[in-house]
Amino acid sequence: MQLKQEVLEKNRPIRRQIQFPLSNGLMTYWFFAEPLHSSSGEVAGVVTAAIEVSEFEE
Repeated sequence: MQLKQEVLEKNRPIRRQIQFPLSNGLMTYWFFAEPLHSSSGEVAGVVTAAIEVSEFEE
């Protein structure tokens, strides 16, 4: 939620790598978020996507 709030406040896209410890190891994700604008140009929300990249991490 903190990353989404940052996108709303700064009105710009953000890309971050995030890691989650699980019982079977560390899971790594690239997280992408960008503002969604209304037809009048105001920020109406945030669009997000995440890609799991654990197997590519060394």
